[in-house]
Amino acid sequence: MNKLLSVCAVVLLLSASSCGDRLPKPKAETPTHTPKVLKNDEPSYTRFSKRSSSDLVDELYSEMVEKNPQLKKLEGNIQMLNEGRTDSAAAFNNYAEKNSTYYAAANSHAGQIIDSVLRKKVKDMIVSSVSDYNAITAKHDALLNIIDAKSTSLKDLHVALKIVKTLAVIHKYQTEDLPSIMPIEHYLQQQNEAIKQADMMLKK
Repeated sequence: MNKLLSVCAVVLLLSASSCGDRLPKPKAETPTHTPKVLKNDEPSYTRFSKRSSSDLVDELYSEMVEKNPQLKKLEGNIQMLNEGRTDSAAAFNNYAEKNSTYYAAANSHAGQIIDSVLRKKVKDMIVSSVSDYNAITAKHDALLNIIDAKSTSLKDLHVALKIVKTLAVIHKYQTEDLPSIMPIEHYLQQQNEAIKQADMMLKK
């Protein structure tokens, strides 16, 4: 129970942070070396043909998680929440399903009553019973609605966190691993020479 409460506290803190108007700028929490996923020197068409589902944001973030205890702890908490959500509401969901099934059957049976006056009286009793049932389960439903809303907030924050953290990494890669322009310039020079040769031969 204590562990679950601590996890919920993390979620509440994360949700509260979503109230801010601006996301924080990427901090200088970048690795001192180029991440493995960015070291691949294969041509892009070869790389993507081998890994069609490649997601650099997820891959870079996963590498950061492995080296950052705070991120690793957060990811563990989020995983625990995702796995525990169904279990936490399992008993109530089963209870609600039983009631829903009963009322569906009761309405079906009531519809078989030939006497219209008696049929209406019975159906009114069913409606009243449903109203009473909704009243006693209102708190459960309200909490489940809050959980649904916070689950959406947590998913949004999780995605934003991945992007904010990896933006700093990709910025470091862009500034420190920019390839030399010389091979491109050399190719352009060769291309110009070939064009010049072809043009001269065409004029002969």
